[in-house]
Amino acid sequence: MNPAPNLPPELLCLITHHLSHQDLVQIVRINRSWYSTCSPLLWKTVRLLYTSRRLSEPAQRAFLRHSRYVRPLQTRFFRPIKAFLEAPDLYLETIDILNNNLHSDVIDPCMSADSEALLIALLKKSPHLRTLRIKRSPKVSLPLLNIIATVLPRFRFLSLFCPQGMPWVSPATMKAFLEACSPETEQLSAWVIVEEDNEEQVESPLWELKDKDKHACEIERKHHQCFISDGHDSVSDHSSQKSPPSHPALHMLCLSGYFFDHEEDVVIPFLRGCKNLQMIESPDEYRNDKCWITDNYRIRAAIEEATGSTLRRLAIAPSGAGAESEITDEDVAQLILAGQSHRSDGRKEVWHTLHLEGNPLLGPLTADAILQTCTSGLVWLNISGCQGIRGHHIQAILTIAVHLRNLDAACRGDSEATDSRLYVSQILQSNTPWVCWSLRRN
Repeated sequence: MNPAPNLPPELLCLITHHLSHQDLVQIVRINRSWYSTCSPLLWKTVRLLYTSRRLSEPAQRAFLRHSRYVRPLQTRFFRPIKAFLEAPDLYLETIDILNNNLHSDVIDPCMSADSEALLIALLKKSPHLRTLRIKRSPKVSLPLLNIIATVLPRFRFLSLFCPQGMPWVSPATMKAFLEACSPETEQLSAWVIVEEDNEEQVESPLWELKDKDKHACEIERKHHQCFISDGHDSVSDHSSQKSPPSHPALHMLCLSGYFFDHEEDVVIPFLRGCKNLQMIESPDEYRNDKCWITDNYRIRAAIEEATGSTLRRLAIAPSGAGAESEITDEDVAQLILAGQSHRSDGRKEVWHTLHLEGNPLLGPLTADAILQTCTSGLVWLNISGCQGIRGHHIQAILTIAVHLRNLDAACRGDSEATDSRLYVSQILQSNTPWVCWSLRRN
């Protein structure tokens, strides 16, 4: 019996888009017509999250028949990738390499050499890739970075590595990688450690490297000559490049980790080609003594030159911790309002960081000033301990702060009148949704 004798394929396709994966599994068994219409949807997304074994023979044969339909791949393991390498037709658009442990806090942040080889082989077969997220780190970053920059000409969203396993990258390697990235890139995020390749770096107690890590550094040095740029071994050798590569589509750049005073040489040439950059984040969120974006005049100048905006930072000492301990709600509000303006030369000054932690006197006036000035540019907001800034203020900020990425607002007052927690009821009662599309910490 034909269950839908009069439905044209176009209408049938629209209906099946609203069905669950389990429903599709049943429907493809009805007849050839339903099988032909629904198989592409059934195989569109492949998730390998619960087993590290290779696919069974029946599963592998079925996958090879339908591999041309697969677009996103999400996996915690590398061994099943071998099935993708055998596929005759592969048009992956998204690859997500997740943490390898689903039910435990113990996570191995690094991938083995064999796993990295499988991933590199898969990337070589995926020239149509638009999104790549790797939440693991290679022992040696150079081969993987080389493949990403040279084999994937169309990727738009790139997120590399994890805080626990940040790979070591030489300054020249990181600089060359940034310059060679796809000009279509819209978001670029990476956890890396950028340091010169010398023995002092290896022996530094800050690294606490093991013998295998020293070996990885040696491999990095040997392979550096064949990377994507002109093969020079120092950042200064690249300074003769007359015009920086252009990345007009890039609007979010997040380089987190340790740059060990190579921020200017690595990042500035890249920033000059990012005319539409809207959000940029420090390489290390934990080094509060140094913010290489707003505290470095050369980096600020490069951003200003490229985008026409000057990023600013305001840090108010906690109450009772210095000369500013008597600062009032009105004082801070006026500072925030005065800090965002259009200059006579046409450039715009915007807040990138507002660090107001530990000031219980701050309240509605400060919150209102933030609301008036944080519609663009503000990436980091710390209002922990500001008991006068209530939950509904935080909700309002989240509905207009488009570029907000880090929000620290953990605070509980002594009474309900000073409670600055954000309640679910306040979110549900609001008619305006959150607009911070890249919020990662709150």
